Amino acid sequence: MNDIGKNASLEVMYEERLRGLQVKMQEESLEYLFVPVSVNLRYATGLALGKTERLTSLIVPQDGDPMIVCPSFELAKFQKQIALKNVEFMPWDENVDPYSMIKTWFEGRGTRSRITIGVDSHAWYCEVDGLAKVMPNAMYVDANEIFGALRLFKSSTEIEYIETAISIIDKVRDYLFDEFFKEGVHQVEGRARLCYEAMKRGGLDPIWWGVYFGKNTSSAHGGTEDIAIQEGTVIMVDSGVEYEGYRSDITRTTTYGTPPEGFADIFEIVREAQKRAIEAIKPGVTAESIDRVARNVIEKAGYGENFTHRLGHGLGMEEHEPPWIGPGQTTILKQGMVFTVEPGIYLPGKFGIRLEENVVVTGDSCNVLSIPVQGFEPLVT
Repeated sequence: MNDIGKNASLEVMYEERLRGLQVKMQEESLEYLFVPVSVNLRYATGLALGKTERLTSLIVPQDGDPMIVCPSFELAKFQKQIALKNVEFMPWDENVDPYSMIKTWFEGRGTRSRITIGVDSHAWYCEVDGLAKVMPNAMYVDANEIFGALRLFKSSTEIEYIETAISIIDKVRDYLFDEFFKEGVHQVEGRARLCYEAMKRGGLDPIWWGVYFGKNTSSAHGGTEDIAIQEGTVIMVDSGVEYEGYRSDITRTTTYGTPPEGFADIFEIVREAQKRAIEAIKPGVTAESIDRVARNVIEKAGYGENFTHRLGHGLGMEEHEPPWIGPGQTTILKQGMVFTVEPGIYLPGKFGIRLEENVVVTGDSCNVLSIPVQGFEPLVT
């Protein structure tokens, strides 16, 4: 697809998102949405921004075109970057209070004072407070469910972005396993090299801390001791990158040379738990039932207390987002949901093993977007 075709396609996608938000607003009786810089701002507009003390915000009315409030010196850049076709801009200068300008805008629309405004849950307190001071009679409610309901289901384009992000981190990890990890390499060096190789391959915002050596692997989110690789060291790489706003999150665990006692057997238990869980995924089952399938395998093997976290989490514009795949999660799985499947067993003070795949629910089962591990293969020393 050429650039003109791609841009037109993106415009359609963002217009559909806007209309989806407005339909949800009508259902929830919200007159407006207030969305400062956040992942939801990017979802709605395509603007990928870093948050600062200067207010930038999207305001969405229940019907009609939305508005972007932004610093004047950013206007030209935002107009070029934004993916929405029909949008107003309210630029503000440094000597002006942007919240007072927003109040004037509301008044110009003939808006009554007692309105309900949905606020993005990522908003800072000072942003909500600034709006509330000029609009004290408005009612402010959490808009998290509105965005969550839309972002829960991924389109084919979104899935393609996730697949590309998976491909990038797979190549990075393969490089680390095949070429970089040698005796004497420290954990901190592995983390730095992962970031460098990821960005070199087009992966943004790599999960830099997701490299663990030795006993650091024995807790779910790893330890920070700067262990160096030697014969028999357990190595866990749990990382992902961003591509076009969408993330991957893959975990692989191996050893440098001969594994410690019991490692290979536990590896197969974790792999079997993951395999059984993936086979059980289909529309209509609950998230907790998938967790239970994997947990049954691990409990039967005698390691139930060593599986210390939920089986998985949703994946999309954020590394962790709904649906949550764990005990007590009654969400019904439906086509288009993307999430991780990552059972683990952790032996305190010794080592841990986690294997993580990314999957999408299909019409009758699921597709594994990553390449599943077929068995334990130590790194050749």
